[in-house]
Amino acid sequence: MADDARELVKAEVGLAKDEVGRNLKAGLVVIAGATAATVVAVLALCVFVAAIVLALGGTPVASLLAAGGWGVLLVTIACVAALRFLSKSSAQSAARGGAQLRPSTSEPRASTKQGEVLR
Repeated sequence: MADDARELVKAEVGLAKDEVGRNLKAGLVVIAGATAATVVAVLALCVFVAAIVLALGGTPVASLLAAGGWGVLLVTIACVAALRFLSKSSAQSAARGGAQLRPSTSEPRASTKQGEVLR
């Protein structure tokens, strides 16, 4: 009986590890996609700014400087926003104090008495 319970616990732990791994991979894919989309958007805006400067009669050097300035500004804003988001997330998880590791009281608990398991 105890061996069956151990095997069941090992199987559940293995399934939980697999699920965490899948969730982590999915999260990394989302992060990579968002990063790629952001880079493409910044480059598109920089090209648009350069085209406007050239259309208004500016020199190629002026258009590159304007596009580069906008690019640097947008990347700086994105980095600041990301750092603020990460600091809020870490502060919230620290405030919880690892509450995710403790089982909630509303969930039924597994019995430690062997007699109750057999019923």
